[in-house]
Amino acid sequence: MLSLLLNTLLDDFIKLRNILIAEQNDTWLYAINRTIADISSAIEDTSSAEYFIESARDGYYSIQAGARGFAEFFIGREDFEEMILLNAKFNQLKKKINSDFFAISAFFKKGVPMKGDFEQAVNNNEISAYFKGEGDYFTPEERYKASHSYIMNFMGMMFYLEKRVNPYQELVKYFRLYLSSLKEDALDAWSLFNNIDCFYTLRRSNPFFLTPNDYLIDQLTAEEKKKIGVLFRYLRENFDKVPGQAQMSPIDKHFESIRKNGCPYDLLTF
Repeated sequence: MLSLLLNTLLDDFIKLRNILIAEQNDTWLYAINRTIADISSAIEDTSSAEYFIESARDGYYSIQAGARGFAEFFIGREDFEEMILLNAKFNQLKKKINSDFFAISAFFKKGVPMKGDFEQAVNNNEISAYFKGEGDYFTPEERYKASHSYIMNFMGMMFYLEKRVNPYQELVKYFRLYLSSLKEDALDAWSLFNNIDCFYTLRRSNPFFLTPNDYLIDQLTAEEKKKIGVLFRYLRENFDKVPGQAQMSPIDKHFESIRKNGCPYDLLTF
């Protein structure tokens, strides 16, 4: 099973590289080739596959951010209809790559006991626990097992929601429910930062049902926005209380990542 998943991911990245070569775009080739090399190493040495796939995923998603990140790349054509068709296929390939990464990560984590999914969280009224990564919903990061992987939980939620009739509206509903449960606490504030960062990271690379026109913050009330500002300022003043903070970048660097991923607001000022 793992071999099939890894080879599928490799095939999709080779397709991605071939598109860049055909479009004579060298800007991202180095990063894509590094990612392909990591995936190939995972196939050759399955005992270290988890390490190589984490490296591949980190390398790929690191090029998405920024005003001129890979998420902004598109295929240009004089014929408008041809351009629309080619970019639709290109975006579908990028979405499939996101799904490939999620499927592989799910494979690595299948041995984690009592792992809950988003459907379970909905059925059990445990939305806040899911967003925070508490209890059944804790998903260990591949490299740092003691740390929760917010992006994996967020992607798991997106997989569930994309099958719904109004997925974006439900995303907003569940996020507001989660936000209402938060208190002035370092872990609550840290989880809020990470979940907002996950939203803008995914929106920028356009997976699932999100589009560049979806701004989660715009859907919130004035009081909800104010609460985000309070918790972000609390996090900046109490970042030293976040577990593992000593090994992390400064908090202002973390805040900067949200802006780079397309959030139009300085959330500290809310």
